[in-house]
Amino acid sequence: MGQKGDAGFPGEKGDKGNIGEVGPPGSAGPAGRDGKKGEPGGPGQDGQKGADGSRGLPGNPGVQGATGQKGSKGDTGAIGAPGVPGIAGSKGQKGDGGLKGAMGQKGEAGSPGVNGPVGSKGEPGVPGPPGAKGDIGPPGQSASSIVRIVGGKKGRVEVRHNGEWGTICDDGWDMNDGKVICRMLGYSRIVSTFTATAGTGKIMLDDVNCSGNEQSILDCAKQEWETHNCSHSEDAGVECA
Repeated sequence: MGQKGDAGFPGEKGDKGNIGEVGPPGSAGPAGRDGKKGEPGGPGQDGQKGADGSRGLPGNPGVQGATGQKGSKGDTGAIGAPGVPGIAGSKGQKGDGGLKGAMGQKGEAGSPGVNGPVGSKGEPGVPGPPGAKGDIGPPGQSASSIVRIVGGKKGRVEVRHNGEWGTICDDGWDMNDGKVICRMLGYSRIVSTFTATAGTGKIMLDDVNCSGNEQSILDCAKQEWETHNCSHSEDAGVECA
């Protein structure tokens, strides 16, 4: 706690009043009797309280007490003896095997993939050396028994294989292929090739690739019989003249 402040200064004394004028002396009266001694006068009125003195400055803080000494560490307790291990429990019996789950249903077959683009037609191969003359074969079939145009000079091309008539897929089908068909059927020239009206039955040939000089479509490069990736909406057609 701070020290007590000094007492305030006493208030200033008021100014002394002016002395009144002396009156004229009165006429002497008759001598009076001695009066009784008056009672002592009462205490005068308290003077005005002086103004409060200014507040003293706060005292300086006291000195901090010294820190007490740290107590000594207690002794370590004795380590208890280890307990006796418990007896091992007996081994449980082996559980029964679970039942075999039911076999899942067979998934549906995936949709067929999209056909790849038709490859570009290859260049004609180099003619090989003339082969040796073969033996005379049996009489061949006429061209009309191998190929036909359904509709006359213009229509769907069909070929015969193993006694059945079938169509040709138009993958790679062009004027050189049609030229061979027109030649086989005795026409003098080809007018056009196109995708014909859909036929029925088997699709016999696909990827036919003639040079235009062959005497028969059987001599042209092609897939194996009945090997294709087409539908009858891709049947080949030709117009001869």
